[in-house]
Amino acid sequence: MRWLYLASVCLHVFAGMTWVGGMVLFVVAMMPWVRRLDPQHRASFLSAFGRRFRIVAWTGSPQPEFSSLR
Repeated sequence: MRWLYLASVCLHVFAGMTWVGGMVLFVVAMMPWVRRLDPQHRASFLSAFGRRFRIVAWTGSPQPEFSSLR
């Protein structure tokens, strides 16, 4: 049963790294570039980026609940 706990913790850490990495990418790399766009292109780009990142966010969302089960 210990292996299941360790696998769950590793998955939890990986999901956290993915989420934090996505937020850092968005704030550090994307926002300075997006601010230079005109408002219409900015809205369409942020909408498309949000749809793509939503897949990553929703995939990792249930994992913290499962990692706390023993």
